[in-house]
Amino acid sequence: MSVFGPIQKIMMTNRMYRMYAPDPRVSKRLPFIELKTEQSPVRFLKTPPGKGFGLAAVFAREKWANFIDQVARALRDEKFFISAEEGEAMFRRLAERICLSESREGDRVKSVTLQDRHVAYGEFRGDIVWEEPVVLESYSCP
Repeated sequence: MSVFGPIQKIMMTNRMYRMYAPDPRVSKRLPFIELKTEQSPVRFLKTPPGKGFGLAAVFAREKWANFIDQVARALRDEKFFISAEEGEAMFRRLAERICLSESREGDRVKSVTLQDRHVAYGEFRGDIVWEEPVVLESYSCP
């Protein structure tokens, strides 16, 4: 663990295997960001707001997923790297940035919501149970 500690801090993950292999847990929480815009009632933000990934696409995508996971954990009061107060501040800054960068002419972002959904994998193949999403934090764009 001492070798991977700095890497985990940079990638914002407490799961060493997440960087190298699929997540083996039978139950997990999946955080996601939902946008409501003037033209579409629901849009999901899967990549960081703004320009995209550049050259290090794999690391950027993993870092983005880990960042959203850590903010969601903090808002659920499951501390690892950041506290609940830091998570709220990080979400507010991120939501303000999303409001500016994801708004287009004629399709302004009205609200940004961080939600997560509990997923449980059953004993039988294909037996996946998706629970209703829980709203962790919401921000209305000015």
